[in-house]
Amino acid sequence: KHANHVIAISEQTKKDLIDFYQVDNKKITVCYQSCASTFFEEENSSNTEQTRIKYKLPNNFFLFVGSIIERKNLLAICKAMLLIDKNERLPLIVIGKGVNYLKSIKQFLQENELQHEVHFLSEKTDLNQLPDFLAEKDFASIYRCATALIYPSVFEGFGIPILEAMAAGTPVITSGLSCMPEVGGDAVLYVNPLDDNDIASKM
Repeated sequence: KHANHVIAISEQTKKDLIDFYQVDNKKITVCYQSCASTFFEEENSSNTEQTRIKYKLPNNFFLFVGSIIERKNLLAICKAMLLIDKNERLPLIVIGKGVNYLKSIKQFLQENELQHEVHFLSEKTDLNQLPDFLAEKDFASIYRCATALIYPSVFEGFGIPILEAMAAGTPVITSGLSCMPEVGGDAVLYVNPLDDNDIASKM
């Protein structure tokens, strides 16, 4: 109410401000975010291989980055993995923290014998205490090690992991909902985040 002007990080956020708070359309300007310059640096295959060894990453894997909360939809990825032949599916590396939703995911993994195929990097105490991990210095290199980022979120204000992956040269599978198409444009593979079969087929 009292601000002279509002900067929104996406058209989706602008629309939400208008819909939920009745903010005057003329009062809002969309200004997209960027990401850390390290993601735009030219790939150094030696550095990438050192990162793979340092974090004990497999040769091929899907990467998920983000808070482990319901709207980020990590459980849908796990359900989609079950629909892929065991000999064809790739492991999933997760960077992010959670509480209750994380517990439900771990329970699902245990019940479906997937616990050895989904690895929570942020929980590995020998790795998550490394200064370069804590400062996110190695994140661009971890992205480059991945076969693809998978990010089937149902709602975001922007979805910065999509931008980080594209800047790092990593393919992206993401949701066709919310603001994700604003970030990904025609450079990513879109899924219906509520359809496990669609996610599995794109993976």
